[in-house]
Amino acid sequence: MTNDELRETLNGLIRVIRDGKAFYADAANRVDNQLLKALFRDMADSRRSIIEDLNYRVQAHGGKPSQIGTVSGALSEMFAKAKASLANDDDASLIASLEETEARSLESLSDAVAKGLPGPDHRALMHHLAEIRKTHDRMRAMRQRIS
Repeated sequence: MTNDELRETLNGLIRVIRDGKAFYADAANRVDNQLLKALFRDMADSRRSIIEDLNYRVQAHGGKPSQIGTVSGALSEMFAKAKASLANDDDASLIASLEETEARSLESLSDAVAKGLPGPDHRALMHHLAEIRKTHDRMRAMRQRIS
């Protein structure tokens, strides 16, 4: 893998994880349930930590970290907001949409891991993948409980 490919892979992850961070932060502001509010803030903070690590890795490889999310992430968030505003149960709709966002993050991280990044970067991505997998499973279990 060339340095350019490595930087682009890491920046792609930054964009996807940034989508999740923004979505969780917005979700925390939209819910009234204090437990969900705290959970969503924690999830946003977790994504912020992952973004900081990925930013460091891009810079360490001589690149400039991405400062934006993805177009599909923005569209998904808009759709989720519209769906939640029309639904009878905003929390359930929001949680289902957050689970979908986690699934996209999982897929992106899994794809990046499969590319065979250098040792330290690979280990970091494996750690981030495990963290995202836990939150995805948590969102899925929560969605199943309230649906």
